[in-house]
Amino acid sequence: MILNGAMAVWASLVFLVFLRLDVLSWIMLNICSPTQFATILALASQRRLLMNAAVPWLLFFGFGGLLIFSWSGYMIVAQKVT
Repeated sequence: MILNGAMAVWASLVFLVFLRLDVLSWIMLNICSPTQFATILALASQRRLLMNAAVPWLLFFGFGGLLIFSWSGYMIVAQKVT
């Protein structure tokens, strides 16, 4: 959970600080980080409802991304980060 949080923070810093995007653009380009933050909060709170609600997000953005996005060019960097 700590390493996952660290990667989400780093990805957020890249988009928000280095690339100087606004929050809405960051969410549109990197929905994985907000999903990771929501999952970390759900796990840290130990509430079953929140943890169960996070599962569809993780399946869609985690597993679904492996099948939808290309594994060549610039997209390979996004596959490694998420």
